[in-house]
This record gives sequence, structure tokens and C-alpha cells, in this order.
Amino acid sequence: MSGDTVLHQESAPLYFFLNYAHTHGGDPYVNGFFDDLTQAVRDAAGLAAEPVGYLGQAPDLETDRHGAHRAALGSAQVLVPLYSPLYLKMSQPQQERDAYLKRLTTAGVSAVDRHVMPVIWVPLTSWDRRPDDFAAALELGADAPIYPKDGMRALYMLAPYRTSYQRVLHRLAQRIVDSAKWHHLPPSPAPNPGESPATTADDAQFIIAVLAPEQEEPAIRSWRPFTGHPQVRPADYAVGVAERLGSATFAGDYAMTRDRFEHCPTLILIDPRCAATPEGARQLTAALQNLPTWVTPLVVIDRAGPDGEQSALLADRIDNGLTALGAPPVERVTEVEEFQTSLSSTSASHLAQLISQARRRYLKYGRVFPPAENPAERLTLRNPGSSTLQTGTDSDE
Repeated sequence: MSGDTVLHQESAPLYFFLNYAHTHGGDPYVNGFFDDLTQAVRDAAGLAAEPVGYLGQAPDLETDRHGAHRAALGSAQVLVPLYSPLYLKMSQPQQERDAYLKRLTTAGVSAVDRHVMPVIWVPLTSWDRRPDDFAAALELGADAPIYPKDGMRALYMLAPYRTSYQRVLHRLAQRIVDSAKWHHLPPSPAPNPGESPATTADDAQFIIAVLAPEQEEPAIRSWRPFTGHPQVRPADYAVGVAERLGSATFAGDYAMTRDRFEHCPTLILIDPRCAATPEGARQLTAALQNLPTWVTPLVVIDRAGPDGEQSALLADRIDNGLTALGAPPVERVTEVEEFQTSLSSTSASHLAQLISQARRRYLKYGRVFPPAENPAERLTLRNPGSSTLQTGTDSDE
């Protein structure tokens, strides 16, 4: 990644915010496109080396980048979404886009297309849901035949299409500069990108549920069990892994997601301190009893923290309670590094293995179609002499 990459900019408005599906370690093609667009915007605006764009990276364990994200979303004149199948599966880019659109609404902007300029980065599949402004993304490269078929990423990568790439790139840069000049958007606060989920519980292909001691805020936002790493929210990392494995994911407290367990593979993240009292242990055991086989409980323990020893004992209490009921013991994570591993090596991490296991079990044992209240009878032409269709059976006839 070049030195032109901007991670945080507060002193002056930015021309554009690059909105894309983050992957751990970054994508060299996204980075290269960002650098090219940065230079093209500078050239179009007659600037020298001023920062003009924002390229955020996936959050580190030690750093909460929401502050930088919000500042850039509240400053950028134009949002540039890079549409791809992964973009539509991951909550992070869609949350950023929604936050920017809320900023435009608050500012009274009606001509959204002047400030949101989408790009087809990787072509969508025939079954992907098209964003509302997908036609605008197509129009950007309408004179480059390969663009709608293979996307801007292919134009960037393949030397034979360099001329088409440069043409589309400079068209986008000029539009960004024109928007900043003729339709200037004053800096204004943008909502936190993580305030509302991009995927609803009903639409989710995977559920992350959190069982933690009651606090003032819902556990999904307030639960940060690793004392030495107060910025780490395990649910966020679990969502990131599930999304990178290809599942649109919803995360919520146990109570708000329980009714989805029958219809969706699920990972339940458990703080063993829920079992600190006999009543708490009883309630927790009841919550984990008779779960579908595709629902996987995972106890999260901060072994290095001041409550590490007590939490381990409480986890044993949970296991003993489940064993007495004939249920298998729950899986455990005891170090913050296990969540770090989940992002640095998705396919090999313990978290990824548990998520993949839950998905496989759901595919094997879950209901493909929920049973209807009054199942329709199957019709057959078993009696050719009859003038009406007759009901059949589930045989092969």
C-alpha cells in the first residue's frame, strides 16, 4: 500500500470515501485502485499531494477504528461503493453505506446520485440482490464492454484493458471533483456504521447469539470479556469470520435470536459468569438444553484476566450441568489471540471451524423448507379417465 493511503483525516474535507468489503491484511487490487483514484482526483482538482480519499482497513484488535470511519464518513463529498458478491454478504460495507446515506438525509440532500457513485468491482452473480443504484454502477463503464461482465477489478488487473481502465477511472474522478465543486456537502456527523445491522435476523444465513450477564446496554454491544483488550467485542469477530465464509450474518442477544435457531445455523457465545449463581446456572443450562444439532455453544474465557480462574470453574459447572442431562460439553476459547487468529487465518481458525461445522450440520439435518400449517396435497393424473386431478401420495407414482 502506498503512502497516499489515508486512514484518518479531520483537518479538511475529503473528496471520496472508498466503501468496499474489507478482508484481513487488505486487498492489493483495492489498494492499487485507491492509489490510482487518489492521483486521478488530484489531477482533476489541480492538487499536489493533499489527502483526498479514505481507505479504511479491517479493525485491529487493539484499535477501534469507528472514530476514523465516522470522521471520514462525515467529511467525504462522495461515497464510492465497490460492489461485489462479498460486499453484499458483509455487514461492514453496507453499514458504512447506510451511515453515509443517513448523513445525506439529515443534510437534506435529495440528489443522492451526486454523492454516491458506485462501481462494479467484481460482477454480481445472477442470484445476488441488486443494490438500488446498480444501474448507475453499470452506466459508469458503459463504453467498456468488459466492465459489466468482468468488473473494474479485471480492468485494473489485465494489461490489454488498461486504456478502458484509465477512461473509466478518470470519468469517476472527474465526477467526484465536479460533485465537490458544484454540490459541496458541508462536513456533518455521520452515524456510527455499526449502530444498525445490515442483515436482519429473518434474512440471515447464520446467527451469532450472545449470552452474557445483564448490563445496561444489550450484551451484543457491551460485552467485552477480555480485560486487557477492552476494544475487543467477540461477536464482531465472529460475524466477520462467518461473513468471510460466505454467510450473511446477524448478531444479537440470545433472547432476540432464539426463535431463529430452528431455521439457521448458529454460534452461541457464552460468558460463563452467567452461571455465577445457582439460579443463573440453572437458567443457562435450560437455555442450552435441547438445541438443534446445528447450534454450537462456545464459552469465552479471559484466562489471563482477574476472573480467569473463576470463569474456568464456572465453565466446568456448565459442562457438568449439561453432562447430567446427556448433552455434550461446550467448546471453549480462553485467549483473545484465538479471535485474532480467526481473522488472520480464517480457514484454519478454531472459530471458523466451529462456524463451518454448524453450517454443515444445518445443511445435513436442517429443514430445507419449513412445513406449512396446511400442507398442500400433491396432485397427480393417476386416473386418466377422470375429469379432475386426484391427490397422490409421496410414492414415485
